Amino acid sequence: MGYISNATYTRGVALKVGCISQKEDSMSVAMDRRSFLTRSAATAGGVAFSGTVVDALVADSALATVGKDPGYRYGGKVVVGVGSEAPAVKTFSGSQGHFDGAGYCVALAVYDLLFTTGADGHTLIPGLALSATPDSTYKKWTIKLRPGVLFHNGDPFNADVVVKNYLACVADATNGLAIAPIYAGCTKVDNLTVLYTTKLPWTTFPNSLTGQLAFMAHPDVFDTVSGKAAGPYGSFGTPGGGNPIGTGPFKWKNWVLNGQNIWDRNPHYWGKDAAGRQLPYLDQVEFKVLVDDNSRLQALQAGTVDLMTTGNGGTIRTIQAGISGATWRTDQADPKDPGANMLIVNTAGKNFLGQAGAVDPGTLAWNTSLRSHVSDPNIRKAMAMAINRTAFLNIVDGGTGVAVDGIYQPKSKYYPKGGPGYPAFNPTAGQALVTAYKKAHGISTNLKIVVDLIAQNSGQVKAFSFLQPAFAAIGITLVERWLVTSDLITTKIFKTYDLSAWSQFGGTDPANNFVWLSQGNFVNFAQNSDPIIQKAMLAALAAKPGSSAQISNWALVDQRLAIDLPYLWLDSSVSIWAANSRVKNWAYAVGADGKTQMTNPGGGAITCFQMYVSS
Repeated sequence: MGYISNATYTRGVALKVGCISQKEDSMSVAMDRRSFLTRSAATAGGVAFSGTVVDALVADSALATVGKDPGYRYGGKVVVGVGSEAPAVKTFSGSQGHFDGAGYCVALAVYDLLFTTGADGHTLIPGLALSATPDSTYKKWTIKLRPGVLFHNGDPFNADVVVKNYLACVADATNGLAIAPIYAGCTKVDNLTVLYTTKLPWTTFPNSLTGQLAFMAHPDVFDTVSGKAAGPYGSFGTPGGGNPIGTGPFKWKNWVLNGQNIWDRNPHYWGKDAAGRQLPYLDQVEFKVLVDDNSRLQALQAGTVDLMTTGNGGTIRTIQAGISGATWRTDQADPKDPGANMLIVNTAGKNFLGQAGAVDPGTLAWNTSLRSHVSDPNIRKAMAMAINRTAFLNIVDGGTGVAVDGIYQPKSKYYPKGGPGYPAFNPTAGQALVTAYKKAHGISTNLKIVVDLIAQNSGQVKAFSFLQPAFAAIGITLVERWLVTSDLITTKIFKTYDLSAWSQFGGTDPANNFVWLSQGNFVNFAQNSDPIIQKAMLAALAAKPGSSAQISNWALVDQRLAIDLPYLWLDSSVSIWAANSRVKNWAYAVGADGKTQMTNPGGGAITCFQMYVSS
């Protein structure tokens, strides 16, 4: 369906968190590309805001299996085909950034994270941070930082930088509101130590330092337009931004919005490989924006890109059938709950100012004089009953993934016994609910509801072609509103939408879903307000990882979502990466210890710092 997924996980050694081993206590990290906290998936119809017994890395039968290549070679360039990019100024500035899946790919080349995650889904690997130690309340976490790390411009990375990145995230109009219910502060203890404070007990807190909040940008990027400091966290772009500066393996060369961005090797990168050799191997990496999934695949076949990723089911099947001269892997069997493709619903029927309204089917603009049909729970139930999720999986996504009925898959320990109770496919019952609603409100014609979709995406065209007659069968006329990715996200931020293609959730730690579901949280885009969900999540956050209290409370959240219906589930999101044969070591980079494998790639993101080209 062309969704952009945001979940990635890495393999590594156990990191001791105070006296608690994350490996021993099953503390986990969901790595998603659009998450403000981690890479736990939260996206917009193809944009995730934001996990492995490793799946079989099957390649074309004529080629070697994908995996870690023990060799290396310095030099060369790799071109990565992605589906989108940072949409505007101030959307690619470390923890203040707004990343989708493609944005995470670029960010991983430019910035380093405080921690990464092991391929088992719960082991933390030290990155810019070396350890995380909680107090007895699990509300204060002391983070020790790696010494000797420099930014691209030669300035040192230290505790002041971490604090400034945190403050920039807090100051951001979107990110700050997202983390406000959880984070209380980040302060400097000494030059290489910071103290994070949370507003509530959070036993898996270090998981939040593996994603966007933990991308460390230089605090004083110069604003070349105004001639003044860009305030801590300048950004690139025109107007008003300096070039991105991180501590990562590649540094800025140029960026053409909606075209390509190119990054040169950072000769002073702190990372080393298992033999102690300087990383990265490549001289240059380029990210090329190709919105349509088929265009990306054609570019790989033509040799104009070296790697590409897609979440489109049809394209995935084509790649799996065999692409000459290419190897591939998916994240389908990674030890996590995959992200879910869905239709997200504005359950409040209000915009972010609290003004009731709906999207006008005629003008496609938010209209405060209109009644929201989707704010009625019976209409949401009718829409859920109208969708044959198994047929959607097979017809739209080519059988890639599985039909879903909630956040968790049946194999997950968080999946409720007997299932969450999501409405079964029953268009007759759905039509009866719509008929009763129309009678109650004096409506004689089909209800018209506007659905947001990503423009120039063939997968979403196919999805709309499936959904439109399904909804028509229960008395609802779907009206499409085609938006570029950045605008599709914006309508969710400002809640000026009714229904939208979306991809969200997933990962190994449900705690990463807290902000997306929390009552009144700005990034609770569905605006679902359920005190039972809120109470259950708070209890789960405070519970010991792997305990019955943690598991049962997260399961209760799934059951309540099946009643509230802020999300109309479709199928699981699957990401595939494919690379031409000259690209080596593109899967399973190792962590900062130089030996522990990370899951790479997964969920739409990839790291470039250990790949190389054979010629």
